[in-house]
Amino acid sequence: MKKQLLISFCILIFCFTNVLAQDGTITGLDTVKKDNLQIPGISVKIKGANNRVATYPKGGYSITIFGLSTLQFSFLVYTA
Repeated sequence: MKKQLLISFCILIFCFTNVLAQDGTITGLDTVKKDNLQIPGISVKIKGANNRVATYPKGGYSITIFGLSTLQFSFLVYTA
């Protein structure tokens, strides 16, 4: 009985740590593929959520994710 309880407890702890491990922070750098220049002002959003950040002046970003997430990038360009 004690052995089954111990095994069940270990499985529970293992599952709990896997759930916690999926949250975190993603950092990155947006660049133009052609000449490797950084792009400021790009909107980085988690698909299906309200978490949104804009890239820093040098093109970097940092966003907190929860579980499995898909990032969406958008950039608006005005021409005259």
